[in-house]
Amino acid sequence: MNIQIKARGTKLEFPPHVLVLLSITSVQIGTAIAILMFHAIPAGGAAFFNAFFSTLMLGVFSLKFRLPRTYSAWTAAFGFGVIISGMFLTFFYAVERIPMAVASTIEFMGPLTLSVIMSRRPIHFIFIGMAIVGIALASPGFESSLDKVGLLFAFLSAVFWAAFIILSPIISRLFEGESGLMAGMAFASLLTLPFLLSQIDIIMISPSVIFAEFLMAAFSTVLPLSLEYFALRSMSARTFGVLVSLEPVAATLIAFLVLSQPLESVMLISILVVTIAAIGISLTDRSK
Repeated sequence: MNIQIKARGTKLEFPPHVLVLLSITSVQIGTAIAILMFHAIPAGGAAFFNAFFSTLMLGVFSLKFRLPRTYSAWTAAFGFGVIISGMFLTFFYAVERIPMAVASTIEFMGPLTLSVIMSRRPIHFIFIGMAIVGIALASPGFESSLDKVGLLFAFLSAVFWAAFIILSPIISRLFEGESGLMAGMAFASLLTLPFLLSQIDIIMISPSVIFAEFLMAAFSTVLPLSLEYFALRSMSARTFGVLVSLEPVAATLIAFLVLSQPLESVMLISILVVTIAAIGISLTDRSK
């Protein structure tokens, strides 16, 4: 089932799989911007600005929606904020310490684990196995020289991402449109504010830095989370989990193009393997 998106009277329709692919590309561009700006805004501050600017942007899109007044809805929104702040903090602290491709590879273990748990047909395990092989090829390796704390943060980000996938459909039922994301981001802004304040003595603020953080939030959060938020309404968590197996591959390519991190020939094989797995799981998924 295609997803309808309305903008200024124009109605566009996209398959949910296309929304996920656009999300994957966008989030890697935003992550690369954050890494380039770590000299001015370290990871804790980047997490706050990500949540803060995302709240403002999502708030504009949510003006026409009525917020719920039930205690259960806002309790769920606070829990959503905890998960979102956890996603931001753990991943930014990870890419501050270890290569972007390695962090993305580990983070993907969250949705991949959901795919394994929710799989029922034998063919799904074949494609999931292909995805695992492809991810292993995409990773530059978990050498002993990698920062152990950075690896821990990456594994924690995988847990938070899996939790986001599980809670997203619940929030979408309790809130209209993007207002659920906005509420979660607002709570995430409050929860990440202490991490900004703890780094206030080393943060360098200027108009160009603030603009870069705004772009980082737009690409890494508002656009991809909004696309995933809509896609998850008509896509199973299993299909989503394997489609985003393209995430570490995209991270490798963006890291090569933007951050000048090396791209080896084995990466091209990885791209082919993971792409086949992502297409295969999508075509064989019968769930609505």
